Amino acid sequence: LEVAGDMAAPDLASMLADTVGPGPLATTFRNLRDVQGKSAVTFRLAGSVSERDDLKFVSGEAVAQNVGFRSPLVHDPVAEMNGRFIFSPKIVELEGVSGRLGQSRLEVQGSIAIEAVPYFKDFRLRASAEAGQIMKAFPAIKLPDKALQGVIGAIVELSGPTATPLIKAEVELKDAALHFSESMQKPAGSPASLKVEARLSKNQQLAIERLELHLPPLRLTGKGTVRLGDKFAVDASFVSGSVSLARLPQGLSIGGLSAGTLEVTLDIKGRGTNWKAWQYNGWIALTDGRLVSKELASPVSDIYLRLQL
Repeated sequence: LEVAGDMAAPDLASMLADTVGPGPLATTFRNLRDVQGKSAVTFRLAGSVSERDDLKFVSGEAVAQNVGFRSPLVHDPVAEMNGRFIFSPKIVELEGVSGRLGQSRLEVQGSIAIEAVPYFKDFRLRASAEAGQIMKAFPAIKLPDKALQGVIGAIVELSGPTATPLIKAEVELKDAALHFSESMQKPAGSPASLKVEARLSKNQQLAIERLELHLPPLRLTGKGTVRLGDKFAVDASFVSGSVSLARLPQGLSIGGLSAGTLEVTLDIKGRGTNWKAWQYNGWIALTDGRLVSKELASPVSDIYLRLQL
C-alpha cells in the first residue's frame, strides 16, 4: 500500500523521530525547534488491510520544500532546506539536500544506517562560508581577528559509527587571507588548501592521523591529538620538508626572505584556548637565504641559519 500527500515540516520531524527508533538520531529530530516549511511525502505500508495491527510501515520518502529549523547541535538556524529524504526502520538516506546554515551554503548527500550502533555510509557535506561563520562552530578555538579572513570552501566525508566517525576533510583556502604573523602572510587569491584525516573518540578527543597544509610550494604535514570541549588541549607535531623560497607565489611572504631553502620542524603542546601560553619546540633551518628589507641599504645574501625554538 502506498500513500502520498503533503505534510507540515514539524509533523515530519516528529514522525521521523518515531520512525528511526530510540537513539541519538531520534533525539536529534526531537530536539529540533522552530520547525517551518512543508514536504511532499510518500509512505509504503505492507500487511493485511483488514487487521490494523498487521499493517506495518516499510519505507517512505519526503521531499523538503524550504524547510527551516533550529537545533542545539549548531549555533545558527537552518533555512531554505530542500531535497529528498528516504527513510525506513533501518536507514535514512539524503539525496540532493541543500540549504543555508546562517550565511553558509550547505549540500549534504549520503546515508545513516540505523543499527544497534548507527553508522555513516558514503556521507558527504559540502560547504561554503565566511571564515568567521565557520569558526562559530568551534568556540573552543580562539584565533586572532586577522588570522583567517575571507571565503572558505570545504568538503567533509564521514564514515563509521556516528559517535566515533572517521573524518576526511578538504578545505579550499584560495579565497581566504591567512595571517600567521607580521612576517608570514598569505593574501586572498593565492593558492592554499588544507587536508585533514582524523577520528573522533567518545571522550571528545580528535586523533589527527594526517594533516597537510599546502601553500605552494610550502607543504606542512602533521599529526597529533586535540581534546575538544571545556578542557581543550592540543598535542601535535609538524614538519615542512625542504622549501624553495624563490618559488613562493606572488603575495605570499615570509619576512623579507626572497630566496634560499627553508625547513621547519615544530612540536606544540598546550591546554586551554590561549595559544600564546602553549609550549612550542622545534627548529628552523635556512640555507643560502637572501633577505630584502627597507631597513637595509642592500640585500643580505648567503644566509645560513639554524634556530632552535
